[in-house]
Amino acid sequence: MAEPAPDSDTALLLDMWLAARDAEQAGRLYQLGATDVVPETIEASLRLSEALLSRIGMPPDAVVASIRQRRDEFRHQAGNAETANRQGRRAPQR
Repeated sequence: MAEPAPDSDTALLLDMWLAARDAEQAGRLYQLGATDVVPETIEASLRLSEALLSRIGMPPDAVVASIRQRRDEFRHQAGNAETANRQGRRAPQR
């Protein structure tokens, strides 16, 4: 059975996971409503860091936890930028 077409009182909600070139573009995508954004430059740096930490002998669980923490920090910073933009003010510079 087909869903009814949305009218002016009904919003269509979509989860969007997107790739971005860098943190600046990721911030814009978050502002436009993206669920999650993976900035290629940051992800590449995180993967290199992960390889290096593993190579120098850091325990695997600590490597995963460290990289996860950095990703969460980025998402938090991007979320602060999104909130600041919605409130009409600039987010603090990193």
